[in-house]
Amino acid sequence: MPAAHYVASGNIMPSRFVMGDTANAKHVLQATANAKIMGISQEGARTAPLSDLVAINYAAIEDDHLKVYADSDTDVLVEVGGAITAFDNLRSDATGRAVTAAAGEQQGAVALEDAAAAGELIKVQITIVRTAL
Repeated sequence: MPAAHYVASGNIMPSRFVMGDTANAKHVLQATANAKIMGISQEGARTAPLSDLVAINYAAIEDDHLKVYADSDTDVLVEVGGAITAFDNLRSDATGRAVTAAAGEQQGAVALEDAAAAGELIKVQITIVRTAL
């Protein structure tokens, strides 16, 4: 399934979990800890990676269009917030990175490979499971 396009309601990093902006239809925000996940942001940044000129390479800033991978998409890259084991259920941390989900937490994806440390990119299958908050 091709990725959907949304409008960013704030700064969103590449390959991070995103959540819906309840104040604006068809808008998304970078997900917060244990948020209700809508998908994962596009892999690429909105600007060239010029380390001497651009401090942070966002996928989108407010009002930019953003590609979002959704439920059932597979082999999608996500940035992790810590060590991950393949087939872990994943949720968002406070910055939209993937961390292992505990029972009863929102789930946004299933890891398809291991990660040793925060900041790594791994492939996942987006599998959204909602729990009561």
